[in-house]
Amino acid sequence: MEAKVSAASAFHPWSPPSDASDIVKGIHAMLHPRNIVLVGATDKPGNYAERIWNNLVKYGFEGGLYPVNAKRDAIWGVPCYKDFASLPEKPDHVLVLVPARFAVQVIRDAAAAGARSATIVTSGFSELQDEESQKLAADLQAAVRETGLAVTGPNCLGNLSAGEKLFTNIDDRIVTMEQGAVAVAGQSGAIVMAIRQALEDRGVGVGYMESWPRKFGQ
Repeated sequence: MEAKVSAASAFHPWSPPSDASDIVKGIHAMLHPRNIVLVGATDKPGNYAERIWNNLVKYGFEGGLYPVNAKRDAIWGVPCYKDFASLPEKPDHVLVLVPARFAVQVIRDAAAAGARSATIVTSGFSELQDEESQKLAADLQAAVRETGLAVTGPNCLGNLSAGEKLFTNIDDRIVTMEQGAVAVAGQSGAIVMAIRQALEDRGVGVGYMESWPRKFGQ
């Protein structure tokens, strides 16, 4: 079964006004990225990185797509980059798929390289009760605040922006990417996807959708 991308109405790119809040600008950066960088790319069958990559390709994201893994020269039939500095252009939206202990540094490095936003797919932070995970969560929160990156996550399923053909989600069920006037933001990715499906079944296009357990890493 093929992916479906609706062109029922013309897509009109939107940019926030200069006096918009940082949160509005951050959300715009996250849902309208110039490129997407997958840090921790691996082609181990069924892993999150590969499922997200397949969705981005399947739904036809038109920006740059760059896998990053210091141990690989190629992956999924495309070049794989060692780090942010080796990318052909400045990173914009970064998907963090590395183990939790490396995520904080990835956020700092992404911001230093010019990224505007990130989604931390990785789990292993404050949802766990051990001391090390709690410290990682505090360090991550501090990094997000200090860098100013717009961040969804950690332990996040991803984002959907129909107009941009963007679907950074691990869900491999078919999604009809029909843009509309509805935006959904939710803590539970499963609930958000259920809402999206219910709206789609009723002929309502969902233009933007995010799922996050913490708003911008907080």
